[in-house]
Order: sequence, then C-alpha cells, then structure tokens
Amino acid sequence: MRRSLGAAAMALVVTIGCRPPLEGERSPGASSIAGSLVASVPVTVMIHLPGLPGALAAPFVYAQAAEVITAANVVLDYTTPYPGESPFLSRTESDRVDLFVATSAAVTGAGADAANLVRIAQLQTRNDLEIVVPAKSKVASVADLAGKSILVDGFLGDEEPLIEALGAAGVSADSISITYSEDLSTPYDPIGLFDGSYDAVLTHPWDGGVRAVQGFDLDGNVIGVKGIRSISLSDGGGSSHGGYGLWVDASALDTPDLLTALAATLIGAADGLATCRDNVAECAATLADSGLADQSQTTLEWAIDRFLASIYPSTVPILSLEGTGGQSDDRRVVDRAEGSWPAALDRLGSGWVPVGGPPPLE
Repeated sequence: MRRSLGAAAMALVVTIGCRPPLEGERSPGASSIAGSLVASVPVTVMIHLPGLPGALAAPFVYAQAAEVITAANVVLDYTTPYPGESPFLSRTESDRVDLFVATSAAVTGAGADAANLVRIAQLQTRNDLEIVVPAKSKVASVADLAGKSILVDGFLGDEEPLIEALGAAGVSADSISITYSEDLSTPYDPIGLFDGSYDAVLTHPWDGGVRAVQGFDLDGNVIGVKGIRSISLSDGGGSSHGGYGLWVDASALDTPDLLTALAATLIGAADGLATCRDNVAECAATLADSGLADQSQTTLEWAIDRFLASIYPSTVPILSLEGTGGQSDDRRVVDRAEGSWPAALDRLGSGWVPVGGPPPLE
C-alpha cells in the first residue's frame, strides 16, 4: 500500500460561546440539571473537529445554547488542525481543555502524538464509511478496488476500516494507493474523481457523500445522484470499526474545573443530539445560523439525517463507554456527569425515524 500525505489544514477557530441564543432555540430547564456543575473559573472547551464543521458538529453547536453549558461557566470553541501539526496536539491549562472528536483508528494512527489521550465517551458504535466512485466507474464492490488510487477524506488511521474490508474481500492492501485530504478545513473537490486524480473516495455519507453529489464534473455540470455510486464498506466487512468518540488528555481529568466543564459539555451534547434527532429541521437551522457550516439549512437537514443513521439504532447507551473494549477509556467524566443528567441519556434512547429522501442540490 502506497501512502502520501498532503499539506495539513489551515486552522478554523470559531468562538460561539458569547453569541445569544438563536431564535427558536431551546434550552433545558434548570430542573433538568440535578446537582451543581459549575466551574470555579470560566473554562474554554476547545472542540477539535476532524474536518469542516457539518453534521458532526451539530450536537455541540446546539449544546452551546443549553443552560447546562452557560450555568457551568463553560464556553465552547471549535478548531481544525493547523498546517503541519498533528491533529491531536493538546494544550491543557487551568481554564482550557481540548476535546478531540476522532475515531480510535485515527488516535492509534497518530502514535506518540496521541499517546496521552483517553476516551471519555463514544458517539458512534459503528463507522459508516463508504466508497464513492463515478457512476461510469467499473468499481462495483470493494473487491474491484485492487490497483486503484483512493483519497481518504480524513486522518492517517481512518483508512483502517478500508484495509479490513479489502482483506475480507481477498484484496491485498499493497495493491492500492492511498492519499489523504490535503486540507481538512475545506471540502475535498470531487472533480478529482473525474480528472484522474484518484479513482475513489473513502468518506462518510453524511459529509463527503453529499458534497460529491453537489460537486461539478469536467463539463461544469452538477454531478448529482446519478453521477456517482456509493459502495458500503459493509460489503467487505469494514463496518465493525467503531465511529467517532470523544477524547481528552488524561492529565486534564485531574483538574476539578476541567472535569466539571467536560461533564457539562457531555450533558449538553447529549441534549443537543436528542434535539437533533427529534427535530432535524430545527437542528439544521441552528447549525446554519451559527456560521460554522458552509452548507444551506436544506443540505444540513439531509446531512444530519444521515449522521443520525450512523448512530441509531444503537444496542448500547449513546455517549457512554459501553461496548468500546475498555482500552484507553476513562470513566471519570461520565461518572461526574451521571449525577447531573437524570434524563439526558435516557432521552437519547435507541431508536429514530429517518427523514429520508435524496440529498438536495444547490
């Protein structure tokens, strides 16, 4: 397997902690917050997203307006990697903590740069990656990827589910060429599927999948749903990998204020996720109005719906540590939060009704 890594992303740092609640936003009542989660000093939780903010950011953006966040003396900020830096650089201070949204494969792939990270919660129990190819491509299954070049829309390590799927399909990983997105703060350009830059893209249906549909081909025409085909990695057995979890530097959990801030963030994220599940349109409007996402509310509705499909149905409690295998897990944040969210996890439930329909074109 041949790998090449382009220039890392320009940073995207957006602070939304000081903005007023958007019209129509809902916050949980104080009665829903049992106990007191209040940091003695204002604490910034810097959320490191694995790419341009989109559906994955929705629960955290919605959480910003939640009463538990402001009441806990917490501000949420967002960032993507700086050029040339590891995506897992952590800068823990008495009033600041980094929270990384990443897959365990990416954390493992980072080696020493992520050696001190521990997982405090798991957002997805499965990684819903898919292969996107032009509709006219002869690639019809994972087995057909032998000898092809593949763009990984993510970090080093995120290709592991693909490697597993190739093995299950009887294809040697050495037969493919892998390239990683050059700039994680901007969407990959799906025109590369048509100009010979790469044969296929490994991405998520709720992010890169919809971006491919809305991209342009060599003739300047919108690609659309008829211009591409998607191949699920489950065809080759790659769906067994867990999806995104929440990771922090273990040392941060020794500081009471940071532990409190992380617990409040977890509660807020649970509330935000449940709200997004119950009202996709409201969730998409909040994300669109935040200025973080580069897509319209209509597109975000479809993307969030697909993101929810990567979480539900779930056989284990969402935003817990059940079923993760225990390695690199630290329960201190969950334990700190459980005494203050009597209904948050129960509200997440295990089921959901999809909005459905094809992705919109813009």
